[in-house]
Amino acid sequence: MSKCAFTRVNLLGYTSTVSLVPVSPASGPVMVPGTSVAVMVIGYGVLITCLCAWMWWQGDNEWLATLILFGPRWVCATPLPFLALAAAIWYRRMLWVAAATALVILFPFLGFKAHVPAPLETPIGFRMMTCNLAKRPAVIPALAKMVIEREPDIVVLQEIDDSPRRYIWPERWHMVTDNELALASRWPIAEIDRFRHLFRPRDVAGVHFLVTMPDRAVHVFNLHLRSPRRGFEAVLDRRTKLGTAQLDAILEVRAIESEAVAEWISRFDGPKIVLGDFNMPSESSILRRDWNWLNDAFGGTGLGFGFTKISAEGHLAYGTRIDHVLYDESYSCVRCWVDGDVGSDHLPLFAEFR
Repeated sequence: MSKCAFTRVNLLGYTSTVSLVPVSPASGPVMVPGTSVAVMVIGYGVLITCLCAWMWWQGDNEWLATLILFGPRWVCATPLPFLALAAAIWYRRMLWVAAATALVILFPFLGFKAHVPAPLETPIGFRMMTCNLAKRPAVIPALAKMVIEREPDIVVLQEIDDSPRRYIWPERWHMVTDNELALASRWPIAEIDRFRHLFRPRDVAGVHFLVTMPDRAVHVFNLHLRSPRRGFEAVLDRRTKLGTAQLDAILEVRAIESEAVAEWISRFDGPKIVLGDFNMPSESSILRRDWNWLNDAFGGTGLGFGFTKISAEGHLAYGTRIDHVLYDESYSCVRCWVDGDVGSDHLPLFAEFR
């Protein structure tokens, strides 16, 4: 290291020589960009993994994890592109960590399904459709058009309009309604039984229908389980312990109701298809606990996120998959998909069986 010197004269006339030694920039602890990027990428990956595990473990059980379960989860993925860009510039080995984090976000956190669709020429026995119409009369013509274009054999509806006779069906179709639940079919329908909400006896949580096909009888259960919406509103409006306590109470009621409905359905003999608005994402701890004895049509054959409920909060829109088609081992699902908008805040969900 080079030195420089100069001579100075003080007030008494004496001279002295002063040497200056340059200070090296590396003499202090300085963090290089690559190290900072590594810390941020790894830390973000650990955070997302823990958040995902917590959501699966406590979602629909604890209020904060439930807010994540039903909320716009994609927001948690927004830092990833910036971290990946930083890794590409300063620390390329961290791209592998970013890629692993992306897989965690895409599959277990956001629920993407990557099944290869069955060929269109694959033979099927019958096609089913379920949709929550949110009691919007404007959906009636759009629903009629979709039935004509997609040609389902059985249509299961929740939250129908108060005037079911206004719905338009193909010639010689049958329709049976109970409370706000309905089933329409090209084949005769018989209503077997109903399950009323445990804490709202005037409302029906599920109806058991029997659809008589030419070669078989299909037991269909149409469900509309309790929503946690009022609990979310209490938390967001009050932002106090009172709001979280109300949400926790609603989650407890949802768990009791779901268990009771699942036990009610399991008592019936014969093949079963259970579909409708469960008001539970596939990652819900309640859904996994009570309904894992049935197969999930979209979970086993679907492609994509399968969002069936579109929510909008201001300028923020996001989707969740809370409508499901479940079935027992008596059937084989060929394909399952979410179709276009019919004017409700729910999208129609189709499933084909053989």
